[in-house]
Formats: sequence, structure tokens, C-alpha cells
Amino acid sequence: MTLVTFAPPEEPLEGVQVVVLTPFFSRSAGRLRYLDFWGPARGLRHRLDALGVDVLMASYATNYGWLGTRCGFHPMILQTWTGDVDLYPWVGWKRYVLRPVVRRALQAADVITTDGPALAQITRTRFPGVADKVVSTMWGIRLADYAPAPGLRAETRGRWEIPGAAPLVVSVRGVKDCYRPDIALPALLDLLDVLPDVQVAVLTLAHERPPRVQADLNRLAAHPRARVFDRFLDKKEMRALYAAADVLVSVPDQDGISEAVLEGLYAGVVPVLSDIPSNRALAGEGVQGVFVAGTGPAALCNTLQEALDHLPMLRETMAPHNRRWVAEQASVEQTARQVAEIVRRLAG
Repeated sequence: MTLVTFAPPEEPLEGVQVVVLTPFFSRSAGRLRYLDFWGPARGLRHRLDALGVDVLMASYATNYGWLGTRCGFHPMILQTWTGDVDLYPWVGWKRYVLRPVVRRALQAADVITTDGPALAQITRTRFPGVADKVVSTMWGIRLADYAPAPGLRAETRGRWEIPGAAPLVVSVRGVKDCYRPDIALPALLDLLDVLPDVQVAVLTLAHERPPRVQADLNRLAAHPRARVFDRFLDKKEMRALYAAADVLVSVPDQDGISEAVLEGLYAGVVPVLSDIPSNRALAGEGVQGVFVAGTGPAALCNTLQEALDHLPMLRETMAPHNRRWVAEQASVEQTARQVAEIVRRLAG
């Protein structure tokens, strides 16, 4: 297996040969520009041929997928995400450039994978000419990283000084606009005002944010029952966070299958989700969750209150069911088997 990339991984990948591309326009991989994927593609084709590549899997229709399309290699799997098919080709001035790019990449692909069944249906609807090539893949999680551990909940709550009976609500998607911090953060602040025992934790993932979002984060950080982690947490810290948590908030206006939601499901946290096609698809697949009734901070705050009012019952009914579903349907191992079968079929 060979990884061809502008930005090599920080640590070696067992069994993977890494081929590093040199950006044509940018000075370094850390400052890649979209134009770098429009640079000469013939050299990449020569490299793929020299390596004896059987199948090319190119991720993101708007960058590596576009570069793979331009080099003309077949068979090619185009791995698409939410931005590729449901955002960039349709929003703002970039749509005039990226819609033709995405359409061409989709047409060139031999197989198109999407992040879950809802995005597969969106792709078929928006680009009907490639509908028969679209395959839904759940880009799952590594189960061992988030398995509940005896004593971890009590240990984490003790370290954070969270009372054992206090419900903990966590927002783990970060503060990019697409994750609706303008709704999630005010709702959490309101929740702290109306429920005197609730605790809150927010992960920003170090995303850039406008002043109004920073103001809400500052208010949360100053609250005695809230914690703001303005950095990435490693897997050990995330496992501890999920073990301590009771409710997970994820309210983007567009999404694929969120790994963060899958992590919380496997850890046994009750998910409170925006009512969008990807989240409804999860429910259709068998996941149990609570959907926000309405839009805006007030609607989210009300839904959170209702979930917390019934928390013991929700945890008892949802947690074992959701954990079992993730183990059977949405592990990274299961996804890898699905993709490997696609590769074997194309290579044959």
C-alpha cells in the first residue's frame, strides 16, 4: 500500500510506503493552496505507473480527487465528503469553479464512496448521472479507543470536581460555523442558568472563531460549572471525557456520519442531534437519539432539558443498543473490510 500526499504523516504507518509530493505553487505542505491541486499531473501518473498501483483511492473531490482525475489513472475510487457534494459546489462564488470540478471528478471515478447513506442519497440526487457508482461507507471508529473502562467515570469526575449525580453535557464538534456554535454555545449558557446542577464541557478543537463566538466561550470559561478545552484532546483524554459525560450535543446544519457522534454512542452517551438527513439516516439505521425540535438556542436548550429530565431512562435504553450498533456497523475495522472488498473487485 502506498500513500501519495503533499503532507506526510508525523509518524510512520506500518506497512505503508509514503510518497511525498512537492507543491507546485506553495512553499510548503503546511501552506497548501487550492492551486497546488491544479499543478502538473503527468508526473503523478508516471509515479503511479512506476509503483505498479492497481487501484487509486483519491479523497475529496475538490483537491486530491481532482488531482487524481486529472492524472487519468483507472480504476479510481473517489472518496467524497459533505463539503464535496453538499456544500462547496452550491454556496458562494466558489460554486462556479467547484461545481464543474466536482461533476468532472464524479464522472471520472469508477466508484464513489460517501460518508454514510444520507450523503449517498444527496449525491445521487444532485448528480443523477453518477448514481449507479455511489456506495455508502460509514467511516467508523476504532472501538478500543472509546470502550468504557471500569472506574474511569468516577476518576475523571473526581479530577474535574464534578459531583457524581450531576449531569454532564458535552459539545465536542468544535466551533466552526458549520457546527453552529451560534446555537450550541448560547443554549449551553441558558441551560446552566435554568438547571442549577448541570455541568458543561465544550471542545473548540482550536478552530478559528469570530468575536461573537469567542465572547460566548469566554462566558462559559468563566462559569463555575463549565469547562472550555481550547485545544485538541488526545484519545486518552477523549475516552475520559466520554466516560464522564451523560449527553452529547451535535447540531450542525450539514454533516456526514460524524466520528465524534459515533465515539459518544459507543461510550454510552445520549446524543442530542440536529434534525438533518445524516442524523435521521443514523436513526433509520437503528441508532437511538434525541432530535432537536425546532431551530435556535431556545429550541436546543428546551430539548436538552427534556433529555435531562428523562436521563436515567434514556441511558438505560439507548446506551446498550447504540454501543452494540456501533460495534456491528460503524467500526473502522468494518469500514476497512468494506473498502477492501471494493478495491479487490476493481483490481480484478
